[in-house]
Amino acid sequence: MLTQPSPPSPKRAAATWIAGTGAFLLLAAATSFVAVRWDQLPDAGKLAVLGFLTGAFLAGGRRLRRTFPATGDALFHVGAFLLPVDLAAVNLRIGMGWRGLLLAEGLLAAVAFGCMAAWSRSVVLSWAALAGMVAVAAGVAGLSPLPGALVLALAGAGAQVARRHSPAAWAAPASRAAVSWSVVAGLAPLAGLLTSGALWYAGTAVGRGVLVELGLAGRAQSLLGVVTGTVVVVVLGREATSRRDLGLAAVAGVSLASGAVTTWVAADPGVTLTYQALAAVFLAVELAALLVRHDPFWSLPARWVVTTAEAVAGTFASLAVLSGAWVVLVFVGSDSSWDGDAGAGLSIALMALAWFVAALRRLPVRPPFGAIVARALGHPFGVLAVATAVAAVPAATGSLAATSVALVVGAALLAAAGTEAAHGAAVVMAAGAPSLAWRSPALAAAVAASCALVMAGAAVGRSKLSGPGEVVAAHMLAVVACAGAAQAALFLARGADQGVALSLMAAAFWALAPLLDRGRHSLGDVARMALAAPALVAVGIGLRPAPALAVAIVVALAYAVEAVRLQRPAVGLGAAAAAQVVVLHGCRLAGLSVAEAGLVLCIAAAVWSGLAAVAPVRWRLTFLTAAGGGVVVGMALAAYEPRMLANALVVSGGLGIAAGVSSGRASVGHGGGVVVVAGIMAHLAQSDVTALEAYMAPVAAHLTVIGWHLRSRRLPTGADVGSWPAYGPAVALLGGSAFAERLAGGPGWHALVAGSVGVAAVAVGGWRRLAGPLMLGTGLVAAVTIVESLPALSGVPTWGWLATGGTFLLLVGLTVERSETSPVVAGRRLVDVIGERFE
Repeated sequence: MLTQPSPPSPKRAAATWIAGTGAFLLLAAATSFVAVRWDQLPDAGKLAVLGFLTGAFLAGGRRLRRTFPATGDALFHVGAFLLPVDLAAVNLRIGMGWRGLLLAEGLLAAVAFGCMAAWSRSVVLSWAALAGMVAVAAGVAGLSPLPGALVLALAGAGAQVARRHSPAAWAAPASRAAVSWSVVAGLAPLAGLLTSGALWYAGTAVGRGVLVELGLAGRAQSLLGVVTGTVVVVVLGREATSRRDLGLAAVAGVSLASGAVTTWVAADPGVTLTYQALAAVFLAVELAALLVRHDPFWSLPARWVVTTAEAVAGTFASLAVLSGAWVVLVFVGSDSSWDGDAGAGLSIALMALAWFVAALRRLPVRPPFGAIVARALGHPFGVLAVATAVAAVPAATGSLAATSVALVVGAALLAAAGTEAAHGAAVVMAAGAPSLAWRSPALAAAVAASCALVMAGAAVGRSKLSGPGEVVAAHMLAVVACAGAAQAALFLARGADQGVALSLMAAAFWALAPLLDRGRHSLGDVARMALAAPALVAVGIGLRPAPALAVAIVVALAYAVEAVRLQRPAVGLGAAAAAQVVVLHGCRLAGLSVAEAGLVLCIAAAVWSGLAAVAPVRWRLTFLTAAGGGVVVGMALAAYEPRMLANALVVSGGLGIAAGVSSGRASVGHGGGVVVVAGIMAHLAQSDVTALEAYMAPVAAHLTVIGWHLRSRRLPTGADVGSWPAYGPAVALLGGSAFAERLAGGPGWHALVAGSVGVAAVAVGGWRRLAGPLMLGTGLVAAVTIVESLPALSGVPTWGWLATGGTFLLLVGLTVERSETSPVVAGRRLVDVIGERFE
């Protein structure tokens, strides 16, 4: 079908096909005749034959269209397509050259075919007219410096402008012309590049000159490729928007890319500028995607393009970060240096900006302006943007100091973002920043301190968030902040004494604690717990006594001040522990042995106990903890020497007795008494004392105190404690042990001791009316008297003993008879009297 009326019938379609085939054969015959027999005809005859045939076909086809439409259309089209042949024949006579002929053929096709297509509504002629414009552009390129693709793109732009100012009937043809010419113009640079590549691969230069003449090759023509692509993008972009055609949008993108690549290859700017241009293109793509992300049509193709660009740029970003790390690892700690490349740094910086735009584009909603940056940096692409930007510093400057500062800034930005990914990257940057500035201790200390402040701020911010893992994350960031503070102290004290470094470290932790106290969940306690580290390190490395004492004093002072500032006795427990270290290092400085230092700790515990007695109730536990810690540590250290251990036992036991008396807790006081007894026994053992009474005397004394205490209070049942269980064990233990020693053949003084105990028991029992001591003392005195009298009485004859016994019994009988009381009754009365008058 060659025209645009209503759909034809099958019969007419067949007739059109047959007539069209015949017309094609006639056109081929005319062309062959011109090519083969042309030289055998005179010039006038040649032109006359072609003119006659052309006019005959046009006129005949027009006449036959009314009666035989298919045949008439075919003959008319044969006449129309003979017009370029006629022009070629004329050119052979006048000699315009191939460039002029190409332009003339294009103008003829565009004008003549366009007019005929408008008159006859022929689709074939309309497309031929469009193709004629391509020939016009090629002819203009051959006769001028302008590339044919640019001429054709401008023609497409003109057609689009004309469509807006033309009648409605011309809108569709004008739109078709704009799209067709723009598509061909946009793909022409790519076609020329591929053709040139094929010719180069084939190793021939044939056809290269034609490509240059047409503007499809050559440096001068290729430099305008980006202009052509820009014009094509404008035309096709408008058409794609109006038609909602993704295909036209894709062609527009390919046209711009091919034009830009052609121009860039022709310009040959070098590797550095190429990298910068690629980064700039990536940034432009991200900005374009950001601008059209809410557009109903362009958002989809923009998302496709930007996803592809990010996949490619992600590889380059990874290489950039790795190259920055490589520069740092290779040159840190060495004398060599990296000069830096400003161009490379600019490329990486542009890429970082593009990643930041990518993060902005992915924000789910539009946040307040003040939160845009923080929200964007919290996105993984925002983290990548900061990492890429930091990598630009070593690439551009080659300075480790500048890199360390960049890491601090990057860590600060990511810490402000507040997300888990951002904080993780911030921790990595903050951990590595100080070591890069090692050549300048002051700068390294400043960098480390800045990292500590950054991490502290991040910890405070994270602690205010709600979530199951936020508390742990906040405390981890606080730990990193403490590590940064420690690094700052060590760098600042580099070259100084170790004690100075540890003291500065403690001071840094002390200063960091109030900053962390601004957060929740006791963040400041992390720094306060870290305060113990310098003191422990000083002990662990065997620091000299004087600097170790200085470190311990700083730590103890810090804990004490913090406890008072916060009014938290629990913090004072750290001061209590540090106080023991202060005493210990003081003993070392005084030249005391380990065991002697342990004894001093026990004595110091007595001081802490005294302070606890006068301190307010809420602070009492702190001082008691110091006392208890001193006792435990002191006892452990005093164990190195038995005599010092004995002294420590006595002091510690006395401390327990005092604590029991002051607190009213009998169990504590009696426990202290047991410890004192153990200390006394240890002293006796060290002095090689073998007398059993010396060991039993402190035990008996302690039992006496226990008995007295029990008699001074009632039992839980309400009954009183008698004198037998209260004082009997002490009298029996001490007097019995001395009496046993005498019976075992010991010296006479054992009997003296036993008798003295008995006499004292009788005296006290009678004075205090205590039956237990009275009876036990009496029995003990009697037993001692008998045992000691036996040697003297052993010489008395038997009749003497018998006479004495008989006399005693007679006297007893007489007494009983006079009193008229039996011995049993008398005994009962004696018991009753003792029970009434004695306890």
